[in-house]
Amino acid sequence: MLERLDHVRVGASDPAAAAADYARLLAVPAEPSTRCEGAWQLQIGATGLLLVPVGEGAEGMQALVFAGAHEAPVETETRGITIEVDPACPLPVPPQRSLSPGAQRLDHAVVLTTDHEAALRLYGDRMGLRLALDRSFPQRGVRILFFRLDGVTIEVAGPLDPPSGSPTDRFGGLAWQGADLVSWHDRLGSEGFAVSPHRAGHKAGTRVCTVLEGTSGVPTLLIGPDAEGA
Repeated sequence: MLERLDHVRVGASDPAAAAADYARLLAVPAEPSTRCEGAWQLQIGATGLLLVPVGEGAEGMQALVFAGAHEAPVETETRGITIEVDPACPLPVPPQRSLSPGAQRLDHAVVLTTDHEAALRLYGDRMGLRLALDRSFPQRGVRILFFRLDGVTIEVAGPLDPPSGSPTDRFGGLAWQGADLVSWHDRLGSEGFAVSPHRAGHKAGTRVCTVLEGTSGVPTLLIGPDAEGA
């Protein structure tokens, strides 16, 4: 059984600097990690973010690491991305909350696919994640699957008419949830972060904005309740 998504591993050319950026972005503390030499880590709710050193040009999401007693899928099942299972992951200890508006938890991690049926077999049948949504959006030309585990969603999205050739997957980014998106957005703007204007989210009752830099190459969305539309 898988227990939770323990952490997301991200490659950063300068993990200490990246950790400082993420600490300000998410309003959580960062500290050196013992998992990998030169790595830094942050804990956001039940899910961690592990920043490991990589060369220039290799930044970005590297792996989703789950905790639990389960065999990790092999590379042919994941079609190009890395999913690991670590049965030795200790239960996380959430840090003391910052007073600044920021992230409370990881809302979802995005995987982009060209083979939805293979994704159903992997995340549902093989890994035992609960399928919470399987919906096509003809106007957007996409089909989206939501797999949920301990409050975190693995969002698998891809075209309704995938291109021919060998199916491949790739990481699409992370979405962090906070209690007050507008205040969070305003704080980031005042601190010099490049963020898009906030807007209504695809999910009813939410507002979102996109972080445009300072995430080590990880497409990043911030989500909160839509107080303006209430």
